[in-house]
Amino acid sequence: MRRVSRELRRSARDRYTVTEAAARVKQNEVFIVEAATCVQPVLKSPEDCRNFIERQETGPIYVEGIKAGDMMRIDIIDIKIVGHASGARCKDNGQREFFEVKHEEGIVICHGGLLYLGDLHAYQGWGEWLGVGCECAGDVTISVCREDFFVSQRPVIIKKDSYTCIACRVSYGEAIDLALNDAALILVKMTGLSHEDALSYCKLTGNGMNGQMWHLPYPALYLKDGSPVMDFPCTVGMEIPTGILKKYGKIL
Repeated sequence: MRRVSRELRRSARDRYTVTEAAARVKQNEVFIVEAATCVQPVLKSPEDCRNFIERQETGPIYVEGIKAGDMMRIDIIDIKIVGHASGARCKDNGQREFFEVKHEEGIVICHGGLLYLGDLHAYQGWGEWLGVGCECAGDVTISVCREDFFVSQRPVIIKKDSYTCIACRVSYGEAIDLALNDAALILVKMTGLSHEDALSYCKLTGNGMNGQMWHLPYPALYLKDGSPVMDFPCTVGMEIPTGILKKYGKIL
């Protein structure tokens, strides 16, 4: 099986300008991507948390047959955690904590034919008690193809009996509204419901999940001068159950 080494990392700042691929794969080919953390390629000891390096991502990986404007579907087949995780402490010195990782899951869908994979986030989507993800390295087995049904301008997570729309905005309320609207648009395509009825279904049954929440007014997330520890927008997910729709034959 093809393996894309974490030694083939590029600066995150270059992700929109680099066009030379670190590897090339075919659609639906199963391969392994070695993800690195943003602190060190692999965290082995608490001392590694103190040696911060520039954020880097494995890639880009060129997926044949994907053109501009297409949405890529990334099926995560397996994740093997490598090393430990770290996360920022919400204190003035910005020291990072060192953690053991016991569980990890995540699915990403993104635009374009050049794919990057950055650090993995343990415990993603349930508030992340440190305010940011517990970031770790790992070997991720995936396959990639063009997605023609769950098309969105933003990431979508697809599971057996649900799908989740991801949105990111400075305002938490705007992020939630955007995720709900994206979810309703997909549900209209699935069922033929009106947008109003689809939006009502999403509001009634949707499971909102909080990811990155730096902009919320938590005192621990601000320095003594009142400035935020990090100036990132809020990231939220809206999970919509589809099992009940299958009962009534509404899923295509």
